[in-house]
Amino acid sequence: MAYGITGAGKTYTMLGNTMNLDTKPDLKPVKGISELAMDEIFNFINKETSQESNRSEAKCMHLYS
Repeated sequence: MAYGITGAGKTYTMLGNTMNLDTKPDLKPVKGISELAMDEIFNFINKETSQESNRSEAKCMHLYS
């Protein structure tokens, strides 16, 4: 949630400009806080999942060797 006066940049800060790239292809893509936060959450989940998978594989290799 963002609060402030009109024109202060709340939408740009929260969403960035990636939604406007199809109509304005000369813009440099800038992610907003919402997209950056989601990227961080999913990167963390992927990292934890791959580490858990590696631990499981190591346990299986130890059991069968």
